[in-house]
Amino acid sequence: MPCNWIGPEISGHSFHFIDSEFQDKESLYAELVKHFGAVRFDEESMSLREISKTLIREGRRASAQ
Repeated sequence: MPCNWIGPEISGHSFHFIDSEFQDKESLYAELVKHFGAVRFDEESMSLREISKTLIREGRRASAQ
């Protein structure tokens, strides 16, 4: 998995993550297909608060390991 995919989580049939190097939908789709084969995906903008909470959580998780 690319290192720019932050906070990966699987929930049912969904895979959620933050792409810290997001450029456009087409590039993200190509990267997803490379790793998982044919997929259907949605992308959503995140608030700065959501991003900072995720980065803090990931930082804590990394320091605990």
